[in-house]
Amino acid sequence: MNQKRLFCATVTGAVVQVNYGKRQLERVFQLHDGKINDLRVAEGFAVTASDDKFLRVWPTDFSDFFLEAEHESAVRLFLFTYGQLD
Repeated sequence: MNQKRLFCATVTGAVVQVNYGKRQLERVFQLHDGKINDLRVAEGFAVTASDDKFLRVWPTDFSDFFLEAEHESAVRLFLFTYGQLD
């Protein structure tokens, strides 16, 4: 139960890692210069969409982004599906 973690996006551009097994805030990752509007976590990666006009793909340790795409306006949400490259 102590290894149960979740990620939450914030209006300050950060993602917080919470261990809800221990009821403890573990880490804060400052990832964007604007509010994070969407956060999706999948096996081995995470994707963020922000008011700073960037969509970024991250490893789940958020060490550095794999890929980023700058848009003309804030990125509000996105969808991804599995098997699109098959």
